[in-house]
Amino acid sequence: MASVINNIIQKGKAEGRREAEERFKQKEKQWYKEKNALETENGEMISTFVIIAQKLMLNHGLSARQACDQLGYSANIRKKVLPFLMS
Repeated sequence: MASVINNIIQKGKAEGRREAEERFKQKEKQWYKEKNALETENGEMISTFVIIAQKLMLNHGLSARQACDQLGYSANIRKKVLPFLMS
């Protein structure tokens, strides 16, 4: 009788583990989709910031740093934008 109960408990543990692993895999897939979407969105925003700065540089004869100053870009945005403007 004890072995039957232990067998049922072991099957329950295995099923619970499989369900937990499946839920984790689903969450992981969802996380990767969200991460990719955010990375794409981030890239698009940086491109927009670069284009705006380039237009300001051309229209007003500013340097890359001056354009970033004029636009009020934060230090983090500057780190990402300046390499594109200075290349």
